[in-house]
Amino acid sequence: MKNLNKNSNSSTGVSHTLHRDNRDSRDSRDALHVTRNNHLIIILLLCFSTLLLLPGCKKESSTKDGDDIGPIVSDETVVLSNNISENTTLKDLGLQVDYIIKGGSYKGSHLVVNNNATLIIEPGVTIMFADKESGITVKEGATIKAEGTSNNHIKFIGANNKKGAWDRINIESSTSNVLNYVEILNAGSQGYNYSAALTLYNGKVSISNSLIESSLTNGITLEQKNSELSVFENNIIKNCEKAPIYTYHSAGCYGLRKMDNNNTFSGNKNNYIHIWDDWSNNSTVNNMSLPHLNGFPWYFQSGLPVGTGAIQAIEFTIQPGAVLLMGENTALAVNKNSHLIAKGTAQKRIIIKGFGDNSGYWKGVQVESQTAGTILEYCDVINGGKRGDFEVRSGAIVLGTYSTYFEIYNSTVSKSATNGLVFWYSSETSNPGFSCYLKHSYVTFSGIGGYVFTIPFPDGLEYNALPIMNGNNWWRY
Repeated sequence: MKNLNKNSNSSTGVSHTLHRDNRDSRDSRDALHVTRNNHLIIILLLCFSTLLLLPGCKKESSTKDGDDIGPIVSDETVVLSNNISENTTLKDLGLQVDYIIKGGSYKGSHLVVNNNATLIIEPGVTIMFADKESGITVKEGATIKAEGTSNNHIKFIGANNKKGAWDRINIESSTSNVLNYVEILNAGSQGYNYSAALTLYNGKVSISNSLIESSLTNGITLEQKNSELSVFENNIIKNCEKAPIYTYHSAGCYGLRKMDNNNTFSGNKNNYIHIWDDWSNNSTVNNMSLPHLNGFPWYFQSGLPVGTGAIQAIEFTIQPGAVLLMGENTALAVNKNSHLIAKGTAQKRIIIKGFGDNSGYWKGVQVESQTAGTILEYCDVINGGKRGDFEVRSGAIVLGTYSTYFEIYNSTVSKSATNGLVFWYSSETSNPGFSCYLKHSYVTFSGIGGYVFTIPFPDGLEYNALPIMNGNNWWRY
């Protein structure tokens, strides 16, 4: 700074300006005054820029995604290397990085919150993770409360701006965990299909107004049947290398039932909510409503059982406007004591189709409801009817083998590789109590590989249209 000042005000530079202008003494003094003011402004700007780079300044990182250069760590940054076994509050220290996590006794370099302790993180705190193994694990009985504000977020960042710079936040407790106005950036270093920036292992958490960005894997993963997003509203998950949300090991979609429809998922390589396995072993499941997510798809890789296995009776509702993608050779199967309620509207139809586009990609909708209540209205059932061992029993919608009740209105069935609608058994079989009951109106079939409507046993009846209804009565066969 001193050299710049001296050179800026040198007699040579000033005299050169005065000589070139050749003005009178008054104009010369004005010119000299202006020149000195300009130099002063330059000096002040340079000083201000230098101050911004000092370690004590709380400012946004100027690096871009993928840069090796990380945030500035000052001598005042607090290193967290021991587990947290008693109630602890992390305060905003006013630094670009307030705390750095190095080491730990669990899962490599994870900082562990245990012993029923509560970790409170105050607004404005930035926590940096030192390496790819670094993370936070909240054990059963412990709690994390990271609650920022709309203008003072809490940030979890890596040592650089590359995807997978650190591991994750792992919650294994079902206490009142809260993430509000939080940013989780460049996590997900473990490259498994089920890895994520935030994982729940039989854990529960409320997430609001938060951002998960640039995970090397998924945004959020739910594992095991008791994992749950108890609140999930107004969040953004973007630019992840896999899905925004992934569930497996009997987590199913039940732990996502409380998601509201004001979240944003964008720029993720897997552009859907990925439900890897079903919930058939989850005895805690009760009635639920599947959020429509403004048409953002749900992918049921292993199918969607409604009331199978340990679950004896549930009511599964699909909200208008929802899109369901079914895995190859899977079914949306409703057991005898349960009901599927898929009632869309003319403006918000429900779409149920295969993950792939080819005809007969998935088995179809299979209904065994023994009481009235299962209904499809303003629904589009697309490319089901996969050919099975008994092709005559295959179809986009299959009813049986019990006294099945089913209603369908204002819907379409298309691209079935086999039949449209199938009754498996009738009242004339060796089990005369097994009948099918049907109500329908304004149902359109197209691209059907077999018959629109068939009753394979015992008579082998086949039709190119649904039976004519008599008023509002059930059609029974």
